[in-house]
Amino acid sequence: MNTLKNGLRKEIKGKKINKYLKYLLLLLFLSCTAQVKVKEVIDGDTFVTFSGEKVRLIGIDTPEEGRFYYYQAKNALKNLIEGKSVRLEFDIVKKDIYNRLLAYVFIDTIFVNYYLLKNGFSYIYTFPPNLKYINKLRKALDYAIRNKKGMWKSFFNEKDLFIGDPERFEFHRRNCPKVPEIPYHQRVYFKSSLKALLEGYHPHKLCNPVRFIK
Repeated sequence: MNTLKNGLRKEIKGKKINKYLKYLLLLLFLSCTAQVKVKEVIDGDTFVTFSGEKVRLIGIDTPEEGRFYYYQAKNALKNLIEGKSVRLEFDIVKKDIYNRLLAYVFIDTIFVNYYLLKNGFSYIYTFPPNLKYINKLRKALDYAIRNKKGMWKSFFNEKDLFIGDPERFEFHRRNCPKVPEIPYHQRVYFKSSLKALLEGYHPHKLCNPVRFIK
């Protein structure tokens, strides 16, 4: 009889612990996500919520204003999320130095960061330690480039020596003034802009090592 009672106590205790763990996991999940409504899209990878928060999409970088495909990228994000409710999912670092929320964005079943990459509206932007979906995002970029989606229809693959910075996952033209700041033993070399892109490096904005034939 005592054995039976002890067994029941352990089973009840185990169920309570499992229930408690499930509750903790739920709280952890909720703390890593947020539901917001999009007030305005600023550009292809940034928007403002109705509560006033500025949100920057993790893992991607769309063309800056004045650069090729800027308006197409901005309009793609605008048509997808502006005025609508979206779910934000956070990674390890929640805000950047500009106090913007860093997030993976979901609307219905669409993973917005992935969508913009796969359809050729953005570059990949690897920025440790926010690497939760990095493999998925790299596959999206690979697909877009190889299938000439969006801006990649006009991509010109330059054959030259490009220099990568593995700490920032950026690559430069050899004469870029930022190259001397990269220690020699850390430099990564690519024989074409395509190779750098497919390795997950994004083009440095100053020397602009990616060409498009408009």
